[in-house]
Amino acid sequence: MKPAILSLLFLFLAGIPGLRAQESADVLFEKAQSFCSPYQPDSVRYYLGRCAERYRQQDSLEAWINAHKLVGRAVLTKAGNPAVALEFLRKSVGGEAWRAPRQGSEWNAKAWSYVLMGFIYNHYLRDFEQSRSDYEQAAAIFREQRVGDPSDIARHVFLPLGNLNTRLGDYDAAIVFFRQALESVPPSPGNNSRASLLSDLSLAYMSAGQRDNTIAACREGLGIPGISYFNRGLLRSNLAKAYLEGAQYQEALAEAQHARKAMELAISKDGFDRAALKIPIIDMYLGGIYGELGQPAAAVRHFKLAEEGYLGEGNARLYSRELGKIYCAWGNLHADQGEYRAALELYQKALVMVIREYDGADWKENPRREWLRAENTIIEALGGKARALRQWYDAEGQAQQLQTALQCQELILEVELQLRNTYRYESSKLFNVEEARERSANAIDNALELYRASGRQEYREAALSFAERTKSILLLEAFYKSRAESLAGIPDSVLEQEREIQQELSGLEEELFEARAREEADSVVRSLEAGLLEARQRYAGWAEALERDYSDYYRLKYDVHTLSSSDIQQQLLGGEEAFIEYFVGGEHIYVFVISAGRFEVVTLNKDFPLEEWVVGLRDDVAHFQFPTYNKSSLCASYSDYAYRLYDKLIRPLEALGLPERLTIVPSGVLGFLPFDALLTAPSNGCEFKSYPYLVRRYDISYGYSATLQAALQNRPGGNRRFAGFAPAFNGGGAHNRLEHNISLLEAVHSLVGGSLFTGEGATVAHLREVAGRSGLLHFSSHAQANTQEGGFSFIVFSDGKGGYDSLFVKDVYLLPLQAEMAVLSACETSVGTLYNGEGIISLARGFLYAGANSVITTLWSINDEANSQLMVAYYRFLKKGYSKSQALRMAKLQQIEQGGRFHAHPAYWAAFTPIGNMRPVYQPLWAKLALGAAGIALFLGLFLWVRRKQSGRGPQREVRREAKVAVG
Repeated sequence: MKPAILSLLFLFLAGIPGLRAQESADVLFEKAQSFCSPYQPDSVRYYLGRCAERYRQQDSLEAWINAHKLVGRAVLTKAGNPAVALEFLRKSVGGEAWRAPRQGSEWNAKAWSYVLMGFIYNHYLRDFEQSRSDYEQAAAIFREQRVGDPSDIARHVFLPLGNLNTRLGDYDAAIVFFRQALESVPPSPGNNSRASLLSDLSLAYMSAGQRDNTIAACREGLGIPGISYFNRGLLRSNLAKAYLEGAQYQEALAEAQHARKAMELAISKDGFDRAALKIPIIDMYLGGIYGELGQPAAAVRHFKLAEEGYLGEGNARLYSRELGKIYCAWGNLHADQGEYRAALELYQKALVMVIREYDGADWKENPRREWLRAENTIIEALGGKARALRQWYDAEGQAQQLQTALQCQELILEVELQLRNTYRYESSKLFNVEEARERSANAIDNALELYRASGRQEYREAALSFAERTKSILLLEAFYKSRAESLAGIPDSVLEQEREIQQELSGLEEELFEARAREEADSVVRSLEAGLLEARQRYAGWAEALERDYSDYYRLKYDVHTLSSSDIQQQLLGGEEAFIEYFVGGEHIYVFVISAGRFEVVTLNKDFPLEEWVVGLRDDVAHFQFPTYNKSSLCASYSDYAYRLYDKLIRPLEALGLPERLTIVPSGVLGFLPFDALLTAPSNGCEFKSYPYLVRRYDISYGYSATLQAALQNRPGGNRRFAGFAPAFNGGGAHNRLEHNISLLEAVHSLVGGSLFTGEGATVAHLREVAGRSGLLHFSSHAQANTQEGGFSFIVFSDGKGGYDSLFVKDVYLLPLQAEMAVLSACETSVGTLYNGEGIISLARGFLYAGANSVITTLWSINDEANSQLMVAYYRFLKKGYSKSQALRMAKLQQIEQGGRFHAHPAYWAAFTPIGNMRPVYQPLWAKLALGAAGIALFLGLFLWVRRKQSGRGPQREVRREAKVAVG
């Protein structure tokens, strides 16, 4: 009996602590919360710690996470301490828990902790990058664990992620998030959530330069019946901004006035006081509109109202970014009126708002580089300041003004770099570089004006540096990334992880591209967009971890230095060579001409329709091959364009005395121009064999920038193992018949040996198999340029099953090339999407990116027979030891001489363009003979030396023998 009673008593007593522990955990949690107001940090930590321990003992992870999260929220809302709130929230998601989440509710609790952290960083600490990172962590948990309510996730995760990416400049990512959110908020009367989302989406469209989509999104939102005055005001204010940027000032004014009235009604009728915080932005728009309408007094009145809207309510710190933008717009008004001191005072205020360390007391002092961060308002303020200083200099001529302007423009480059490093989408990076182009043109102009005024060489060097730092910068950064990976000691296993991630991304991009091309349902496209964005987020997180773990990699990756003129002379030029770099601005074309011992900058007036002439010449030349076009008309038009472009672009440089060998770095639309085909004198009569082509005068090759040329020079030379690819095209399907592409490669193969993949064997799989060990790659196939999305230009391969496959530019990026040369004798392989800053996103660029040292590419579709003849001649000259550009030039000149009246036309030879490192692939005959002679001389010398040694030893042995006999 006694043992039984004792057992019952033991069980009873053992049960009480369990019951009390649950009760105690709740009580302890309530006590921890109670000490948040007034805030008593020691007590909060003490009771939360005890509470957390109780939950740990019960293995109640969800309650443990929520306790830290809710106490953190209480510290934020009751004590007003976001930093300490984050401390508790980090514990809820960090490694202090005794185990990882297992159940959906536990994962859900953890995800919402990340959401709250993102909210605090966004709205309290204004650390937008960290905020985005936390929201992305939450989104990943919701997606991977399949937890959370879709409408809640749309409102509290996708919506802020969209706004954060808009703020950070990654507009394509923002658009994807807003579209995801809209999927969870279907149209319905009075649906304010959808109206708000459409408003935010319209801002992302506007920032991305998609004005038509901006207006369409606003109109869709305004078409929802019964939405609030507040949302109506937001949508109308966005319309006002769109019309303002489109120079439709009366329409902008009407929308802005409607927007302001709607916000006032939101306050007075709906009691929605938050609307007051949107009115200053509308007043800023009104200030800009009245300024454009020539009503400065009304403009100033609205700018003052905008300023007071934030300063008057004590919101200067929380809305510092918005105030910065107001001051920038206000400064622009004064600068346009010639009130430069007033403008500078406002730009300084804008900088103070977004750079806390900066006092802005003196316009001559700019912020320090280490204070800068990824914030586009800094670019607006520094850019406005630089423009005002240049205008002031033009009015008064003080060098200090121009020097400070140039310093502003240097700082802008740093902010642009920091912004680019936050982007998930390549398209956002390209947009960033594109926006920078005109700013760089202004910087070049300022530097050259300082050189003109002072004669100091450093300013010409500064102009060259600005040109280099905005030329194909993404390609240059990719080169530096590759170099950093090879020098930083990163294990091969880690690099293999990156390749796998990149291949996944490439596959998702192609899947999305093809879905859009097939016009799949919106829901399918949105799902693919979301999947791609999630993969990009994972890659970004992986890359950030790599930079943290390998400090040398981080340093080497971002330690990008451009070449000076002396660097170019020493590293890129021989005795009879010149380097010519164009930079096309809005009003001028700047040309940097560097040869041995000479550096000149020529400023050409852009007083002619450059784009029209270049596109006209290219089209006239390309169309000459086709029987449906009038050859006489094309001949006359080409002859006119070719001479006029020579007269504008080359003749002024020849006054400097150009050598025969030229490396040209084009800019903008000049990337489509076959310089070889320009005419050095007026020509008519269509006697193409006797035309004075520029190719007769110069050996021309091309590059993306001087710094990239140096990177290509420093790459090790590839081997001479040839691999050629030529699918069969019989005219069936979507591809025209090619009669000579296979026979071309067979002829080349007979010259150089190597591997040949023709017909069904010309597959992407075979390319991947030989890519890393082939020094010479040649593709004789069809290709297709995509001028809207250059990454989806492609070369056609066989699929090995009687059909065809495509190798996109994005696939080319992932090839492990170590090729000395890639020849792309297919249609339009140098054509793609034109970005004035980055250049043409094409197949040619892709092969350089992937590791080729040089590329021979094409500017238009080429006649099959002419292609074959010219390429065989090219390889013959290459085998004789000529450089790549020399061999191609000689093949072109041979085509002109042997082509007859019409086949001497540039359509049949000028499309071929050599890019990159032009060193010879094979030794020239004289070098082989010299090497052989040296070998023979060395052998004879060695033979004579041995004979001499042997003949010298005989008498010595005789003397020694005689000495021994004498002693004996």
